[in-house]
Amino acid sequence: MLTICVAGRNRILSKVEYRGMYEPAGVELTPTGRIAEKYINKIPHHYSCVTVDNYVIMPDHIHLLLTIEPDAESLPKRPDIHTIIRMFKTMTTKELGYSIWQDSFYDVIAETEERFLICQKYIDENPAAWLEKQDEPFLPK
Repeated sequence: MLTICVAGRNRILSKVEYRGMYEPAGVELTPTGRIAEKYINKIPHHYSCVTVDNYVIMPDHIHLLLTIEPDAESLPKRPDIHTIIRMFKTMTTKELGYSIWQDSFYDVIAETEERFLICQKYIDENPAAWLEKQDEPFLPK
């Protein structure tokens, strides 16, 4: 699981929204967030051994869960995480005309199915957790 942050933690990728008592919180992507999403979805096209299992584009960061399959004879050389993230950041920067990203990223390796499921759940619940952490009291519409 990777966390990629916007430089200065500027909230330019999305807005987290309360969707109702019986629906989970969700995100509304900004135009910049839609560009990031486009290149997240292109990762498997650039690297056939990589699967995007889950992601969420938060206002100032992205959580991304990837599976990288072992090398196989028919696949190009297996990329490392740094190569994948460099491609993602480069493509978004080219389309935007400027970089929005911090230089580094954070990663956690989910070595077991249990850890993988914990990462899935963390990503799914991140918008609701974001709303709970806001300084302003939340009042439903």
